[in-house]
Amino acid sequence: MLISKYSLTSSYSGQSKASRFLLPQKVVPLLPAADEGVIRKKEQNMIRVYGIKEQLNPIKAKLSDVINQCMVDALSFPENKRAHRFIPMEKEDYYYPEGRSDAYMVIEISMMEGRSVESKKKLIHLLFERIDKEVGISPNDVEITITESPACNWGFRGITGDEAKLNYKVNV
Repeated sequence: MLISKYSLTSSYSGQSKASRFLLPQKVVPLLPAADEGVIRKKEQNMIRVYGIKEQLNPIKAKLSDVINQCMVDALSFPENKRAHRFIPMEKEDYYYPEGRSDAYMVIEISMMEGRSVESKKKLIHLLFERIDKEVGISPNDVEITITESPACNWGFRGITGDEAKLNYKVNV
């Protein structure tokens, strides 16, 4: 039986009502767990995409699909892992380098450290290639940054990233 992490149960009866909402009871596994009580999580990442709203809004669903597939192919992320934030901006608030078109976008990828240089370069190259081919945005109009931080700097589902058990490898 899968139980929401915010379920109130008698196992928390000695704790305050507020703390019962903050303590995870069980995180739903992504893959079947051999043993009960194993905490499994998806790899934490956050992707932010900035662009001029008239350009970004019509393509964000397709762009999200392309970005997600690149993360799967380059970094072996689970396919159902998607944490994309699109930030459409007014043209007058979005300054970009000379020689770029109004389609210019910035993709910022924040993730836990551990990937090899080769894997990160593969991700960047796949993004340029597939955004061009599948979305029609030239690599000249795409800038990508990857920022990594230690797992202990991430917090989600009531725990820090270094406390979570992964169901796949980060060091790829």
